[in-house]
Parts: sequence; C-alpha cells; structure tokens
Amino acid sequence: SPGKLFRTIIANPLAGKWEKISENGVEVKHPIQKEYYDDFSFMTSEGTKGTYRITTGQQLSESSQNVKVKDIIEYSAIYQFEANNQILVANGTLKNVQVKETWRRIE
Repeated sequence: SPGKLFRTIIANPLAGKWEKISENGVEVKHPIQKEYYDDFSFMTSEGTKGTYRITTGQQLSESSQNVKVKDIIEYSAIYQFEANNQILVANGTLKNVQVKETWRRIE
C-alpha cells in the first residue's frame, strides 16, 4: 500500500537484502546475506537475528544476542552507509575484536 511504502522509505532506508563483500579488506568467498525489515529487525542467511536503529546522520547501530563465534556470543556494530544507500561500510565489534565490513545491496 502507498502508506506502508512511504513509511518504509522514511523509517527504513536500508530495507531489503544486502550481501557482505569484504571483511577487513579481504573479499568474502562465501558472502553472508542480511535482510533488514521495517520493524527494525534483521536476519542473516546464517541464522543470526538482531535489532538495529538508525541514529544521527548516516549512522545505524546494530546488535544481536545470538551470534556465536567460538566463545563470542555478543555482537554489536556501528555502520555508515553512503547517501545513495547502495554500500554499507561497517566498523563492527565482536566483543573486543575489531571487524571492518563492506556490504552491497542486492535487492
């Protein structure tokens, strides 16, 4: 419906599917896909679920409680996306491990 479409564009410029193309400057061989929803939740192709919120400017923060990498079970990230919403550049944190990721919109 037009009302929902308008709300989605205003409230969620990231709605849709994205694909991780690099991590720490290295191209990802088996890209993870992530989908952002209008209700401020996301889910990845590997089963990770979490929540996010858009803050000031072109920043969004993201967190998930069900990420399990060895003994790491908490994940948080702050992303910055280009004005055209085509590329996300992340500076993510897995506890104390810094991760830099680049995501490309695929839908």
